[in-house]
Amino acid sequence: MISRRRKIKFFLPLIISALLFFPRHLPASDPKNDEAQDYQQLIQLYNECISLEESNFNKLSFRLSPKQLVKTGSNLKLTLLDDFDRPWILKVGWIKGDLAYKSAVGYRIYRLFGLNCPEMHVMHLVLNGKELTGSLQRYVDNAVVLKPSGRLKLAPEAVNFLLKAQVLDWLLKNEDPRFWNFLVLSEDKGIINNLCRIDLDSLLFEENNAYNHEYMFYYSESGSTSIEWNCYYRILQEYKSGLLDIDWKGNYPFVEFVSDLPDDFLKLQLLPIKTQRLESSEGELEKYNGFLEPIIQIKKNLRVDFGKFYDNLPKGAGNEKGYVATGKKREIDRACDNLALRIKQLRDERAMVDHFTPHPAKIEARVSLEGYKIMQELSLSASNGKISDSVFDQAWRELSRIEKEATTESEKETISYYKKQMGRIRAGKVVELVPTEIDDHSENRGSVP
Repeated sequence: MISRRRKIKFFLPLIISALLFFPRHLPASDPKNDEAQDYQQLIQLYNECISLEESNFNKLSFRLSPKQLVKTGSNLKLTLLDDFDRPWILKVGWIKGDLAYKSAVGYRIYRLFGLNCPEMHVMHLVLNGKELTGSLQRYVDNAVVLKPSGRLKLAPEAVNFLLKAQVLDWLLKNEDPRFWNFLVLSEDKGIINNLCRIDLDSLLFEENNAYNHEYMFYYSESGSTSIEWNCYYRILQEYKSGLLDIDWKGNYPFVEFVSDLPDDFLKLQLLPIKTQRLESSEGELEKYNGFLEPIIQIKKNLRVDFGKFYDNLPKGAGNEKGYVATGKKREIDRACDNLALRIKQLRDERAMVDHFTPHPAKIEARVSLEGYKIMQELSLSASNGKISDSVFDQAWRELSRIEKEATTESEKETISYYKKQMGRIRAGKVVELVPTEIDDHSENRGSVP
């Protein structure tokens, strides 16, 4: 019988040879190729998700909801119901016709990178006999807007969402990260742990806008919104005051994830802003290259810009995990998982909508629309200079007239709200909603469709 020691002496050289031999001859993994495949999978899932959303949406019919869930502010907003009685918010811009396509681009970029944002579509409809184009976004039941008053009580999950949203809003040149454009979906013992983003239409791609590298956000040079209502500014101030623990550099893999998205794919997602069509072709890229290249440059500079931003921040409470080299791969996988889950939901919905016969949306909301037109003209007059007393008094009389014709409580409330806004215009203020007047949500929480 061979002893154990002799067996070891016999097999040891064979084991060593195997260890030396196989690593040399096994094909090495190419990190660049692996990453390209990761982005390819992401893009495939994203395209399938958007295709299913559009297909399902085109099967639906819409009607005016008897209960209007949001007030009209600087844009006309109406609540519509689909075949499942699910509420959607129709939004039509007062002045700029591209609002719907900016909203679509903003929504799709958030969907691509796996951030909560309610489903949104461009909708063509007939409103009071007039053809209009607006954005239509799913209303999130049982959610409340993020409030700017008091100390922000945010769980790490909610903070991480805001850090990621800050990167995307910087890429999209979005100047409107105010508190009421974030909805609270859930909280635990008073600590907010789940947020989502709404109203992604303030993209300043071709406008004069200012930016601040100290805070990493954009703002309109002509805007009058208090910086205290800017969510990204606020979390930075609470971090500096020791009230909020934020792992800034832990978000850097997400910056890398966004920065390394293939250029031409991002360009195709941005084209609807110029073409006013959701479906764009690669052949149009050269035509709009002057518009697209500056945005691509922002994307390419994300690493440097956010790297400097994070490096210049004071140290926090010492609970930060910091940068993780493998984090970008995990961010891509997270986005892919979110898209895969959404695709499953859409396939289940597809089985229910397949037998629907859609009808063209013809909405009647005469009092709301008449009031909206009066406010539109008044707003335009205010933007061109001081409003004369005669113009103001005429607008007031017209609003009072249609207020008497209103037959529903929601339209009466809308006209009453317009009158309050007129007082602000006369005082020389920009017409804007205050946080408590944005969305009349209940205190319960919901989930993002």
